[in-house]
Amino acid sequence: MAQNNTFKAKVGQYFYGRHRNYFGVWIWEKVWENGASGKFVADFSSREEARTYVWKMNGWGTPETALAR
Repeated sequence: MAQNNTFKAKVGQYFYGRHRNYFGVWIWEKVWENGASGKFVADFSSREEARTYVWKMNGWGTPETALAR
């Protein structure tokens, strides 16, 4: 069986995506070979707010600092 390297969930890491008419943030709770499950954290009204929150919680700085590199 070929391994899919595009899915790199890590327990304790935050991620965001569409949630109803908002952008939701979740935290990975369980990760196994064929999938993962997360716990809902909060909704944000914009993608930028959700992304900034995820970057902060994961200790990545801000999306703007990534562009400066």
